[in-house]
Amino acid sequence: MKTLISLFLLFFTFTCANDDDSPTRDESLTPIEFTVIGQGDVGMEEVPYKNELIASAAKWNLLTPVIVNRGISTTEINNLNINFIESDLIVVMIDPIAGSSSGIEITSIQQNLTNRIVTIQTRKGLFSTMSRAFQIVKVPKSSKPLIFKVETK
Repeated sequence: MKTLISLFLLFFTFTCANDDDSPTRDESLTPIEFTVIGQGDVGMEEVPYKNELIASAAKWNLLTPVIVNRGISTTEINNLNINFIESDLIVVMIDPIAGSSSGIEITSIQQNLTNRIVTIQTRKGLFSTMSRAFQIVKVPKSSKPLIFKVETK
């Protein structure tokens, strides 16, 4: 009888164990498709943007003069026709750093139940010219906040 109880307890212990390493439903990430709208370098201009969400035409119109002819032409911007009811824009910029070959790139955007996680890769240039690289991508509209995860190459 002791053996039977011991086996039952052993079985019960292993089958009911909570595995803390397995992701909860909230932690599982799904990729979000995105489209690169443009990228370039704004030089050393004072730009009030860093990594942020552009969710309205009004906010987009404030940014466009800064980026025109710095990776995105006026014609390209005029042809974008972004529908802010269906889409958001994500703008990422690095702080000014030495290196004319400096750059920034969004490598992935994923989401869970509560957030959208934007993974950014930055690279430092080889030359002494100061630069401030940017990239802009279009994603489906969402009310989830953004979390930026920066990786340096």
